[in-house]
Amino acid sequence: MSMKKQFRATEQKVALYEYLKKARSHPTAEEIYNVLKPSYRQLSLATVYRGLESLQKQNAVLEILDLNGKAHFDGFVHNHDHFFCEKCKKIYDFNEKSILKNLQDIPCARRGFKINSYQLIFSGKCHICRKKERR
Repeated sequence: MSMKKQFRATEQKVALYEYLKKARSHPTAEEIYNVLKPSYRQLSLATVYRGLESLQKQNAVLEILDLNGKAHFDGFVHNHDHFFCEKCKKIYDFNEKSILKNLQDIPCARRGFKINSYQLIFSGKCHICRKKERR
């Protein structure tokens, strides 16, 4: 099945999805717009927001809110954790085996809730910012 049929998407929405599958920087809607705009003259920021909303509903992208409440997007939808650097504001994937080894051990699961997915975001200073401070 082609991506256009899978998402019932325009060329712009397919480009948005493909960009997020490659991007590791967890871009904001505005950053995505700035990258794609030169290739898609008719693209608007509103189109990017609508596309992101649609892709989220289809579980094709994750929305990650940073500590300031700003939305970032991730094309990798498997359960994985994130680290938000409070200094440089970058978001990093934390690709270790999940810290939550067994979802059934989480208190809400023990009380009968069924967990389908979760997001865990650590915050602090990244290794790059810490290295700069030590100099």
